[in-house]
Amino acid sequence: MIQESMTFIFTSFCSYIQLDLGQLKVKNDFSWHGGEESDPSAVRLDVLHAEINGINMTVGVNGTLGKCMIREGHGINVGVRRSLRDVFRKVPMLSMKVQIGLLHAVMSDKEYNVITSCISTNLSETPNLPPSFRENVNRTKESIRLLADKVNLNNHLMLSRTVVIMTVNVHYALLELCNGPDAESPLAELALEGLWVSYRTTSLFEMDLYLSILKLSIRDIRPDTKSEMRLMLGSYSETSKLNTPDPSSDGGFSNLTMLILDYRWRSSFKSFVIRVQQPRILVVLDFLLPVVEYFVPSIGTITGREESLDPKNDPLMTSNDIVLCGPVFLQRENVIQLSPERQLIVDGCDIDEFTYDGCGGTISLCEELDKKGQLYSETIIIVGRGKKLRFKNVKIENGALLRKCVYLNTGSSYSISAEDGVEVSVLETSFNNDEDNRFQSEEYNRQFNALQPAAGSPSNQMLNFTFEAQV
Repeated sequence: MIQESMTFIFTSFCSYIQLDLGQLKVKNDFSWHGGEESDPSAVRLDVLHAEINGINMTVGVNGTLGKCMIREGHGINVGVRRSLRDVFRKVPMLSMKVQIGLLHAVMSDKEYNVITSCISTNLSETPNLPPSFRENVNRTKESIRLLADKVNLNNHLMLSRTVVIMTVNVHYALLELCNGPDAESPLAELALEGLWVSYRTTSLFEMDLYLSILKLSIRDIRPDTKSEMRLMLGSYSETSKLNTPDPSSDGGFSNLTMLILDYRWRSSFKSFVIRVQQPRILVVLDFLLPVVEYFVPSIGTITGREESLDPKNDPLMTSNDIVLCGPVFLQRENVIQLSPERQLIVDGCDIDEFTYDGCGGTISLCEELDKKGQLYSETIIIVGRGKKLRFKNVKIENGALLRKCVYLNTGSSYSISAEDGVEVSVLETSFNNDEDNRFQSEEYNRQFNALQPAAGSPSNQMLNFTFEAQV
């Protein structure tokens, strides 16, 4: 049987989980093993095999459906085998095997909260059972009969031992954790390779759990993290191979299974064994705290991170500064005054080149007075690391402050060119205090007047200025 689309929806108030199995192929087979039907020792098995292609999962937060969480998934197979007749208990009563070839998912903190809430709500929901049809029967006789059935059932369980086995085998799985509904703030990356889990339980209250992970890694994928500080948890052999000149050679490092766990529970004893082989661990509190807060949001109220992430408390949003977050900024006002109290901040994620288009307006650079009433200069324009700022179609007043009031980070620069329609003027009142400033005023006037082309002069003789900082 082939089912083209099958969707399940799990709800919890205004949030929900939508699971789409995509194309589902199901094959069911009934057969006899160990003899014919007339043979009492023969076993009748029901074998079911399901193959899932194109699995998809989305989470709705406050009634709004988010993006697809599962970015890639293939090689997903589920096999279920149960015994329909097994007099001598030769095979497990139920055996389930799940195989996953590749699974890549991206999950935000909001989606994680919705998933845990939906699962806990649906599992803890009280079943709505129909009324009993034995209400009119004599309660005394009924209670005696139920007690006898319970005793017979317990004796039957002791004499007939049933076994249930579940196995999960994952070749490779990758989970990316991020903050925000649109995954705009990546946090961590969890990768599993060679995961094998086996769970076995019996009717005699016996339980066995076996787990092994060939490779397990946790990486810090925040944008500002250095490459050598990204691997938080991994295998020592893998990190050592990165330092060898020939990656193809093993370098003498053994490829050991990273994590092995064995747990056995019996009525007479309990056994627990865990083995971690050649791990490489890097402890960074700046990374551990956000990860813990991701899975336990209540810790955010203790650390104060929840309050700091509130947009109302963002100093950039509450201040009067001009922040360039996009590639092009258009000036709407005729005149904009920039000062240490109102700065121009050039920075943005995934953007390296910014253009300030004045649209024919004016930028006036202003100094401030100290307590003694004297002028002093502070930073007015801030250019982020690796960013480039280009002015267009704007007139800059008091341009002499550009040289001492612009803060350039590592690899940042800004450019002013007459070809871009930029005009720079210098106020004489800013240079009346000392002789050096007067000389700088004359030098600025000479340079910026050269930016304006004379009548009939060719355009290729225009002088451009570019200021760049390198550390």
